Amino acid sequence: MSPRLALPLALALAAACTAPPPAQPEPTGGQSRAPAAVAGVHPGPGGDEAEERFVVLLELPVRVELEAKLEEQEVVAQRARIRVAQLEALAFLDREPDETVTLYDTLPYVALLVDEREFAELQLRLGPPGGAMMRAMDEDARVPIGLERASELEPQSAAAAPPAAAALPETVALVGAAGLHRRGVTGRGQTVVVIDRGVDPGHPFLAGRVAAGSAVGLGVHGACWDGPATAARRGPPERGRPAPAAPGVLAHGTGVACVAVGGQGEWVGVAPGAEVVSIHAGGRRGRVDTSAVLAALEEVACHWRPGRSIAAVCLSLGEGRYTADCDEATSEARAMALAVRQLAAWGIPVVCAGGNTGPELGVRMFPACLSGTFAVAATERDGKDPMPSSSWSERHDVAAPARWIRIPDPDGGSEPVALDPGTSTAAPFVAGALALLAERHGRRAPEELRRALAASGCRVEQGRVEIPFLRVDQASAWLARKGGSGEVDGSAIGPHGPVDAAGPGDAGPR
Repeated sequence: MSPRLALPLALALAAACTAPPPAQPEPTGGQSRAPAAVAGVHPGPGGDEAEERFVVLLELPVRVELEAKLEEQEVVAQRARIRVAQLEALAFLDREPDETVTLYDTLPYVALLVDEREFAELQLRLGPPGGAMMRAMDEDARVPIGLERASELEPQSAAAAPPAAAALPETVALVGAAGLHRRGVTGRGQTVVVIDRGVDPGHPFLAGRVAAGSAVGLGVHGACWDGPATAARRGPPERGRPAPAAPGVLAHGTGVACVAVGGQGEWVGVAPGAEVVSIHAGGRRGRVDTSAVLAALEEVACHWRPGRSIAAVCLSLGEGRYTADCDEATSEARAMALAVRQLAAWGIPVVCAGGNTGPELGVRMFPACLSGTFAVAATERDGKDPMPSSSWSERHDVAAPARWIRIPDPDGGSEPVALDPGTSTAAPFVAGALALLAERHGRRAPEELRRALAASGCRVEQGRVEIPFLRVDQASAWLARKGGSGEVDGSAIGPHGPVDAAGPGDAGPR
């Protein structure tokens, strides 16, 4: 390969460790998407785990526009530029697009599975971060090389229910969903996408509600490459089950789905008429990796969006500590921010667990620290006080109950269990609420929905920082007063996603 072709490599490496994280990990996340052996400690050639492998993200300096703003031929041309840059990068690094490589279709990144020796070779080839090795697609765009070793994103698992735990229907009523249910608003026709370690479609509380499942992993290329018209003709993937998982692995994602859309007899989640699409992006040791989440977000945009009304994507996971928006903090943060903006441009909100870093104020975790996400804080089960372990900042969009809430056992046991208290439990309350609002008011731009949630008359305060408490009935009333068709106009795209006619200054009633 010529030196000229080597120049477009402007690569920022984000290593998602499968080795034990360092004592003070950087506040990021990342790892692989693996189809069979999901990301974690990957066996060496002899079948043992002596040779630990992890994933690096290569960031390429390709200018990317939001696809919702582009004509079809422009989408195809942009994806072609991304693919050319990816293949040039692989050629420069003497790598093939095999099962250890992910080529994203809408994001200018490559994920590579490497070991320590290969990682050291990459460092030698690319030079020191921020140093003389500055590579670009043209003379005007200079992107420094960054070298990162990121930690994995961590979900929570179910735990035995303490005597004082509140049943899910009690908290569903607390957030104002029960009143909408009585009026026949249950989220019918809406889809909530859960990106986690899988959802059990056989759980009785989710009977008939898990529409489909898929798994993302290294070695998958071209999922979006056909272009928007072809993708729309092909339609979404067939109904199916998530990838097989060991006992207990599905508990966290299943619990999240139960809160958002579950229903069985008198036990109901927030939007029991909605359905769930489960995308398995899990790693080992109970964690989820960033490169798999990026692949999952691409899959939402390319496969699940056509033919479905996706009310929300729920990410009940995270890592790190950020005191400000983190969109430009790291290579993987830039990648995730772009993926979130791509979905927002199609009118799809991304709801994130806001973090369990309490009692320190002003902190969010990744990816909730991205400005385009809906960052959710957690309260006690009565909604009056913050949960002590919840992150709490002015940049959190909304708070929801998460303290020892009982749901039917995600592993199929006869006795209810309580989700571990934390923002992982609060996030699906908001995702389900967005499904109710989508059924009642049609598709609304994410920024308009953010203002509707902020219009709640209820506030929860900690250290002089107030966060709106989730009241979906009040958000619905605000949208009804605002009026309008509710349809997202794909051409009305601001720098951070769709905007509506009211403009950024209309923050709704206080």
